[in-house]
Amino acid sequence: MFVFTAAVIFVLIVSIDLFACGLAYGASKVRVPFTKVLAINLVGKVMVGASLFAGYYLGELVPTAVGIWLGFSVLVTVGIVKVIQWYLTRNKPFTPNANGISWYEAIILGIVLSLDGDAMAFGATMTDMPMMFIFAVLGIALISDQVVFLASQYLGGKFTKKANLNLGWLSGVIIIAVATAKLFFELFT
Repeated sequence: MFVFTAAVIFVLIVSIDLFACGLAYGASKVRVPFTKVLAINLVGKVMVGASLFAGYYLGELVPTAVGIWLGFSVLVTVGIVKVIQWYLTRNKPFTPNANGISWYEAIILGIVLSLDGDAMAFGATMTDMPMMFIFAVLGIALISDQVVFLASQYLGGKFTKKANLNLGWLSGVIIIAVATAKLFFELFT
């Protein structure tokens, strides 16, 4: 039971970035279809799975702090870039992208969203977690991450439509806040 509970908590923490990303796309009125969300999800799970297995087999060869700071740095950079992009384009008329994101963007997004999860996965399995933990994380995440992204994209679109606001900056701020909260949690717990 401990392994399953730990896997659920791990998946919830890692999927916060995915939630923020889906919310951002919804708020920006960019459509990401189910198949491309699946591609984002699968790319991320391959990378997280590789990190889980690497951490399991490599043990304590790489300091956990390196992974924590790398994940934090990547997320904060992405958040700052999103805020700057919003600032530079805030006065331009926005036309929603009816085609959504490209396959290339979906693959890159899957990689970027998995970076901090990779660091956490590597660190989690270096702490003597059983192999069952790896399979539980991957199984739960394959289903839950698909639902999380699509639901948050829907919520982001509904919220901005009702409020009639340009909240493109919000996604960057959410990503920075998530990165900071995760860093605090990882360093002080």
